[in-house]
Amino acid sequence: MDGSGLKEAESKIYATNSVDKMLNDHAYARSIRGHTLLRLALSMKIFEEMKIEGCVLDELIEQITSRDVSYEDVEGCTSSSNSSIDQFQDKLNELKARGSTGQLWAQYFEMVSIALFHSC
Repeated sequence: MDGSGLKEAESKIYATNSVDKMLNDHAYARSIRGHTLLRLALSMKIFEEMKIEGCVLDELIEQITSRDVSYEDVEGCTSSSNSSIDQFQDKLNELKARGSTGQLWAQYFEMVSIALFHSC
């Protein structure tokens, strides 16, 4: 992902030498935290573009950051949250259509989401 801005973004969180080690698979736990934070930042940017009310946005961010979703939560999922998920996916697809960099970041978001899903 040379030239994507990943190294620069993670350098805002961690020291540059630490980022080099993270990107070269030497600091696994730190790397996972960095990717999780970047995924959250991308989620927040997409939610901002969706123009969602603040209280709803706070609830959605809480759902993203807490990974303790139960089967009952999924079964009790309302149509409004399904609508938000659909809107989010539409914005992610819109990001992909903006060009190669947008497509790269959308793919990055999806890859980190898959990695986090399988690491739990």
